[in-house]
Amino acid sequence: MNHSPLSFYTLGTGRAGTAVSRWLRSHGHRLVGAWNRSAPRAQRAASLLNVRVDRGELTELPACGVVIVAVSDAAIAQTGRRLAPLLHPPMVAFHLSGSLAAGALGDLGVPRASVHPLVALSDADTAQRSLDEALFTLEGDAIAVEHAERMLAPLGVSTQRIAPPQKVRYHAAAVMASNLVVALVAEAAALAREAGVKNAEGALAQLARSALDQTLASGAAAGLTGPLRRGDLQPEE
Repeated sequence: MNHSPLSFYTLGTGRAGTAVSRWLRSHGHRLVGAWNRSAPRAQRAASLLNVRVDRGELTELPACGVVIVAVSDAAIAQTGRRLAPLLHPPMVAFHLSGSLAAGALGDLGVPRASVHPLVALSDADTAQRSLDEALFTLEGDAIAVEHAERMLAPLGVSTQRIAPPQKVRYHAAAVMASNLVVALVAEAAALAREAGVKNAEGALAQLARSALDQTLASGAAAGLTGPLRRGDLQPEE
């Protein structure tokens, strides 16, 4: 590794918190500890991360430069209130939410940023490769955003700053390109099974991939096929 490692502590060891922590550590940054409210999840994370995972009331933090808040969106404000008395300069705090601005953490007394990997983290084992190829969007206090850029740039990933008012549009775009696609393929597979198609999920997944590949290569118009491309506008009976 050709950059100076940074020390970090992670609050929240669900899929995102665990995946990002493992990934950062695999690139040389130093995970000094973690916290999670749930005992089973804390135990699993301790095994995956090979680090102490605290539970219960937070009364102190180990020495670190960065605190990563990886809790649910609904818990970010409360977590920020609990964190505030424990933070001090030159520490910085990041949250990983795609929909909320850095200000959702509240007044922490240290610079804050939202650092969101634009990638689906559904599986811990494949998350490392996915994060290596992800775009990270950054927003928040200038010092914290610059700190995030210094932390991520040497790892070979792309970063992009966005304005706080654009987080809602950004998150809507992310949902449309991920969860909405999953829901559409699942619904299409159900219809195909009703029509007697075997291995409907696999067949439709290949169709979806080919359409997406064509769209990315040549644009949305080129990705449209079948009735839309031919202009067949008769409704299905």
